[in-house]
Amino acid sequence: MRFEDMLAGTEWEERGLHWHAYLGAGSLCLDRSDLPPREVLRSPEQVAEWIRDRAAEGEPQLVRFGERWIRTTDTEFLDIAWFRDLRVAERGDSIICSWPAVGGGRTTVYVDAVAADQCPFDH
Repeated sequence: MRFEDMLAGTEWEERGLHWHAYLGAGSLCLDRSDLPPREVLRSPEQVAEWIRDRAAEGEPQLVRFGERWIRTTDTEFLDIAWFRDLRVAERGDSIICSWPAVGGGRTTVYVDAVAADQCPFDH
């Protein structure tokens, strides 16, 4: 195991981070600089759960998973994505994801890592 991997679970705490979660439609270019967040997330687990809940509402798409195909709204796929998002948040990183929305268009989620001393909002 690499040293960086051993620190992954605490890096966000050491940096005093929380996450601002936003939900958008269409492009990946939502200007969030002055928008209050839809949700304030306090742990990597909350980040992964919030994204998972939004993804479960999306239009199912087939994706290649090893030797087979699975739907993006299937529990197995959502569990894998949840773990991936958890690891990213544990490193203290932000996440942007996009997928087809039910009824057309796209759903985009933005989960921005924010240090408490750099947060413009009171929460």
